[in-house]
Amino acid sequence: MRFAHVFETLLDALRSNKVELTPDMAETLLRAADVLADHVQAARGAAVVEEERSAEMARALEAYTDPGAGSPRATSRARRR
Repeated sequence: MRFAHVFETLLDALRSNKVELTPDMAETLLRAADVLADHVQAARGAAVVEEERSAEMARALEAYTDPGAGSPRATSRARRR
């Protein structure tokens, strides 16, 4: 699952001090936790994942660890719940 991998990559970068937590990143991580919860519910058969929302959030997370992925600030404004 790409979303979980991208989420984990950013958390690992934070844990290893490769990136510094910013207010925008914290907001993005909180929204990403909601998307991850949606994926868990979908795996249990209790929900459907909004694929576009998930992809947008993955891009927002990836932008913090991959300089070529785009601006974290612009991407982190991915569709909010």
